[in-house]
Amino acid sequence: MSKLFAIVLVVLSVIFIASCSSDSGTNNSGEMILGTLEAKLDGKTWKSQQALASKIGGAMYQITGAAITGATETITLTIPKVEAGTHTGGIGNVNVIDISNPMAGQKAYSNTNVTYTISNVTDEEISGSFSFVATNTAQGQSDTRKVESGRFRVKFVN
Repeated sequence: MSKLFAIVLVVLSVIFIASCSSDSGTNNSGEMILGTLEAKLDGKTWKSQQALASKIGGAMYQITGAAITGATETITLTIPKVEAGTHTGGIGNVNVIDISNPMAGQKAYSNTNVTYTISNVTDEEISGSFSFVATNTAQGQSDTRKVESGRFRVKFVN
């Protein structure tokens, strides 16, 4: 799974560099623009520069967005393949890599009890909302990242 995450992170970084945009995340009618993932991260507005989804083994969806905010931050949801509706479960991750010192490694926060709503899912895209509190327990730490009011509308890459 970490190999897949690393691949997705590299792809998102390349896409970000190639397609930086100042879109607000919504169109004039208030609908989310395809390729958007946004949330309140620790009470502050967080919005990906690019987001996408992949189908994993026919049973799971992985939805990832990346942003450069002084560090490279990603929010990733790995959820069971389900129909539209509200669900609890799956995995929510927040990963942070300090741009000024990328060799220092990443801080990874995780939660296995995500609350999410799938608004729409087709063969081409998925949209919905989510929230979770993720914890970093590495090296005896126990700091958290609170992800609230999250929403996404992303295209499947496979």
